[in-house]
Amino acid sequence: MAVLQSTLWEVAPGRRQELIGHAAHSKKIHERHGCKVRLLQVEIAGTNSNRLAYILRHENLTAFGKFSAALQADEEWLAFQQNVIGSASPAGTLVSHGLAVELPGFEGPFPVTGKSVSVLTQLRANPGGMEALLGQIKTVKDIVEKNGATVSVRTMQVAGQNTGLIGAAVSYDDIEAFGKGTDAVIATPEYGKLMAEMGAKDAPGTIVSRGLSFEIPI
Repeated sequence: MAVLQSTLWEVAPGRRQELIGHAAHSKKIHERHGCKVRLLQVEIAGTNSNRLAYILRHENLTAFGKFSAALQADEEWLAFQQNVIGSASPAGTLVSHGLAVELPGFEGPFPVTGKSVSVLTQLRANPGGMEALLGQIKTVKDIVEKNGATVSVRTMQVAGQNTGLIGAAVSYDDIEAFGKGTDAVIATPEYGKLMAEMGAKDAPGTIVSRGLSFEIPI
């Protein structure tokens, strides 16, 4: 099962391009140790809007452990941490750091197209509702994939107050595909019925947050 390691960054005023440059430098270091990297502009996501999400994908927890050990012995990374991330005046401030594991049967691609758009919905299973909630998410997955999207679903394994949440990421090739696909999904009777069920008082889960992000090529 793939492991997603994500950090969320608050951009210092006027220093967005500088922070993106730091992310590009980090990517070169991280990818030579076997992971894949993408950078997202969190655009429409409440209090997280206008932040940057730097995401690493590892093949499994064993690969994550191997990566972490190698990184702590990488002199270039250690110098980067000290001189850039640990600077007295950094280009960005770390807001959160989390580790998630993709669920079997819900694995998705790790799109890095330079134009991809992703909608991440975070949900909390209500007591005794996990199985039914995953069934609802599977139905949503089937509907949106018929309309041009790809889907991956993960559980937040180590994520502070977000630990235990389910994260469902729906990705489109670009913003036009997102608009067209979302209109088609909303017009689907099955989707309307499912949204009513997910919003019911006795629903198996509760939506915690939803945000729209755009790929930043680095």
